[in-house]
Amino acid sequence: MRAVILAQTHLPDLILLDMMLSNLSANRVIDNLKHDSKTATIPIIAVTPLTVVQNDYSKMLTGFDDCITKPYDFNQLETVISRHISQLNSWHLPWE
Repeated sequence: MRAVILAQTHLPDLILLDMMLSNLSANRVIDNLKHDSKTATIPIIAVTPLTVVQNDYSKMLTGFDDCITKPYDFNQLETVISRHISQLNSWHLPWE
């Protein structure tokens, strides 16, 4: 679970998690991150093949804060990342 260890060590502002790791692996990663107090609030964006969204495999996406599809639409990618970074910035008080 290298992804979990890296997230716990570096505490990124957000995580893009490719669902093609395998369903089991991605689900274990999300479960570990959301149940760890250090990483539970980090937004996690699922990166999925377009067919997952088209076929409504929404149960695969449980626990994610958002979803983008492959092949990438870079405008969508920028919008999703900007939205989550803006939310993070709005939660920080100016005197922190």
